[in-house]
Amino acid sequence: MHSSLHFALGVWCGICLLLPRIFKALRANSRLAEPIGQLILASYALGAVAIVPNLLRQMGCPEEVCASPLMNIFLLHPLFDKIYAGGMLIGETTILTAFTLQYMLMLVAIRKRHK
Repeated sequence: MHSSLHFALGVWCGICLLLPRIFKALRANSRLAEPIGQLILASYALGAVAIVPNLLRQMGCPEEVCASPLMNIFLLHPLFDKIYAGGMLIGETTILTAFTLQYMLMLVAIRKRHK
C-alpha cells in the first residue's frame, strides 16, 4: 500500500474535524486565521500519524507487526489496506484536493479581511 493514500486519509480526517469550526467563524464574522491554522496543523499531523506503519515497515519492522490489528490505532491503517489495494494515483489526487481546499480557505480569509 502506498503511503500517499494513507496520508490523504489523515489530511481529510483533520479537515473534516475542523471545517465546522471555520464555517462557524465565517457565520459569526470573526477572525479566520486561528481556525484555518489549526485545520492545517491538525490535518498534517493526522496525515503523519496515518503513515506511521508505512514508516515502520521502511525502517525494517517485521510485516507481522506492521499489518497487525494493533496498528489500527493509526487511522485504521491495516484495515484500510485490506479494503483498498493500491492507491498511489488516487492518494496524490486526494492530497491535491485537500491542499486546494486549504488554499481556497486562506484566500477566503484574506478576502474577508480586506473587505
